[in-house]
Order: sequence, then C-alpha cells, then structure tokens
Amino acid sequence: DGIAFMAPEVLLYYRAARPKDWDQRDFEAVLPRLSANQRAWLSHAITTSWSKHHRWLPALTGAGK
Repeated sequence: DGIAFMAPEVLLYYRAARPKDWDQRDFEAVLPRLSANQRAWLSHAITTSWSKHHRWLPALTGAGK
C-alpha cells in the first residue's frame, strides 16, 4: 500500500561513498530539510563507513558555516 520511498539521509549515505556532481546538488538541496536527528545519523554513518574527513561533514555538523 502506498508509495515506497527511502529516507533521505539513508539515500545520501549511499551516495556519499563516491559522490558525483548530481549527488552534491541533491545533498545541498536536501540538507536544509533534514532534522537534527537525521543530520546526526548521516554524519555518524559517513564518519564510521567512509571517512572522518568527508567533504559533507562540515555542512552536516555546522562547522562549515
């Protein structure tokens, strides 16, 4: 029943492995709509799985402001 969808933070997590230009654009478009919990989850997932120096982390943690 209904439309299946993936939580945006989970989709961005998979895209973070090897982000392309369109992944970066999607990340920038979705970021303002993520809750604090979603940002924290994505930040932790990227740090744990990919790199603690990933280019998206400053924006997720607020350090990029």
